[in-house]
Amino acid sequence: MPRLRPPRRLTFTLLALAQLVGCGEPDRPNVLLVTFDTTRADAVHLSDPAGPTPTLAALAARGLWFERATSPVPLTLPAHASLLSGLEPLAHGARSNGVYVVDPAVETLAERLAQAGYHTVAAVGALPLAARFGLSQGFARYDEGGFTQRSRAATTFPERDAEAVIQAALAEPLPEPWFLWVHFYDPHQPWITPTKPGESPYAAEIRATDAALGRLLTALGGEDELLVVVTADHGESLGEHGEVTHGWFVHDATTRVPLVMAGPGVPDLGEVGGDARLIDVAPTILDLLGLGALGQGESLRPLWEEGPDAPRPVYGESVTAQESLGLAPVSALRVGELRVVRSGRDRLYDLSADPKELHDVSAERPEDLKRAQAALTAYVEAHTGPLAAKGPQALDAETQALLTQLGYVDAGVEETGGDLYDSLDLLAVHDQLSLSPSQRRLDPALLVRVLREHPRALSLWARGVPLLLELGHPEALPLAVEAAALFPTDEETQARAASALARAGDPRAAEGLTAFLASGRGAAADTRPEVLALWAQVAVSLGREDDARALVNTLAARPLSLGPELYDRALLRHSLGDVPGAAADYAQASRVLSDDPALWANFAGALAQLGRLPEAMSAVERSLALDPSQTTLWARKAALATALGDTTKAAESCAEHRRLGGQAAPCAQ
Repeated sequence: MPRLRPPRRLTFTLLALAQLVGCGEPDRPNVLLVTFDTTRADAVHLSDPAGPTPTLAALAARGLWFERATSPVPLTLPAHASLLSGLEPLAHGARSNGVYVVDPAVETLAERLAQAGYHTVAAVGALPLAARFGLSQGFARYDEGGFTQRSRAATTFPERDAEAVIQAALAEPLPEPWFLWVHFYDPHQPWITPTKPGESPYAAEIRATDAALGRLLTALGGEDELLVVVTADHGESLGEHGEVTHGWFVHDATTRVPLVMAGPGVPDLGEVGGDARLIDVAPTILDLLGLGALGQGESLRPLWEEGPDAPRPVYGESVTAQESLGLAPVSALRVGELRVVRSGRDRLYDLSADPKELHDVSAERPEDLKRAQAALTAYVEAHTGPLAAKGPQALDAETQALLTQLGYVDAGVEETGGDLYDSLDLLAVHDQLSLSPSQRRLDPALLVRVLREHPRALSLWARGVPLLLELGHPEALPLAVEAAALFPTDEETQARAASALARAGDPRAAEGLTAFLASGRGAAADTRPEVLALWAQVAVSLGREDDARALVNTLAARPLSLGPELYDRALLRHSLGDVPGAAADYAQASRVLSDDPALWANFAGALAQLGRLPEAMSAVERSLALDPSQTTLWARKAALATALGDTTKAAESCAEHRRLGGQAAPCAQ
């Protein structure tokens, strides 16, 4: 069993002394744990109260912060599972987002505090931490929200912003003593906070999140009586090691995080040296409260009371390369300044001379490599538990669709055991495909080449081919047909190929539709909505309206919650003459895809057909505000204005239509 290191001198907090002399159970402080998502250690400024993160700097000034704190895995669910359980991913078994569930057998900080009489509450900001993934255990209230507030055109990101999380956290009274965990997802892409001059979008999100933390602390009050711990689940690579985002490599860029503590039992020491790990946070909180140990971590109190002695081993891992691309998984162990990284082969980095970990010294220092390899192997063996064998769990269709939009869930691929470090083009394309359209910078020629070179990577083909079709790339159609042959059991791949063939007038589209309907999958309850929508589009393209209506009717019976799915259904209903149904779907989709000009233009058309002219005008103006270059839409606005009796607006709209080169009625001269 893991145990706390015994102190080297007799040091008691008032809490511990009160327990020893039998003064009864002391009043325990309220506890606030805040996690920033996707926040690098060097993205915050803990020693600069005038810097971009003044709230964190103020906390650090009245408490302490750890100069070298590390997450065991650069992904949201497994990192938080380690934070709340004190266990390595090897032991709790939830090793990635979306397809793993934290087992009820894992004891969490919330459960331990609830047993000690704490009222436990959590408010989280994104789907990877939804209750269905197991971290709600021990919480009396676990608020996960709707995860639809932040959006980009044609994309829904299942998250909510910091303000919504704060409102959820404080929605009900907090009976004392309480433990509150608040998770801010905002620093994760997409970055939508307006920037200041010279500020990156990423930095803007972290500045805004720090301000949100300040609002939360102000609302809670009682700073001196509140034990506050603020950290992050992981960092963001920002291009280091060829990684745009996170989740692949386990270098400091994505695993080193801020860790700040303040409040009862925490001295105002400022910076503390030594190695702090996320698995040490829960044991430290329990130690400060006199509630024992938890998991495999150790209390960090000896680091600030006695200073670091022998360096703690710092483990890191990611199974993303294995589960998404079929490459070897990545694991690492840092002891002191040496980190060994195991991918397709083992590499050794000396962080004292090479803090960015750019130079592999394994060939130059074979003895150090040998010792580091042995240490990694021994650490994995000692910390692996039976839950690690459980593996990924099955997902319901809605969860899979939501997580796919975040770039977290990839279809299985045939494992090759290749080395991620030797597959940077593959990684670059994968990362770019996971970004929102407004942030994506992907060379289509590179995408085509990577697809050809990796015919087993379904996740890449499933995202890459639709993008090429959208761009009208000359290789799109043959690649769509090739994808259908490569992945014959993947329904979405088959439907996308048929859709491309239908637009090209290829008779194979009709053959595919007939086969799909004959299989019964068109009416099956577990057929994914996007698959039904694609086949319905094929039927419309082929003029098979009865088949299209049958598929749309199946879609209509689904309680869709995703903006793109609702928008697809709206377009299909509209094309088949179900204008009231289309208008209802447009209205619902517009709450999420609020900055999609095409949606508002189509919504306006449906409203006009229903005679709801003032609403149609509002929708047209919303669309033109988002994209004023829509020449034809200015003419439609003029027609609406004329019907509403607003001759001035009609004339102004026609003038803009003609200025853009249009000659459509009613503006033709």
